[in-house]
Amino acid sequence: MLEEEEAKETAASLCRKNRLFLIGLQTRRRFRRHVVHPIVDLAVQNDLVRVHRIAQLFHHTRSIYISRRISVRMSKHIS
Repeated sequence: MLEEEEAKETAASLCRKNRLFLIGLQTRRRFRRHVVHPIVDLAVQNDLVRVHRIAQLFHHTRSIYISRRISVRMSKHIS
């Protein structure tokens, strides 16, 4: 697995490339762009739709917000 710094860097470039600016971690009402959990980052690379399922794993500690508009756009990339 990628180290945390590398994962964040990869996630940041991935967000920029795909314009997935609404994927991020929200802690204490602060939304941070380009900060994606490494596992979520890997999920985005492998299968964008799976981010929804992986987000459930972190539901008890943090929330991952993905807009419906982007989700539709992501599913178009896959199909």
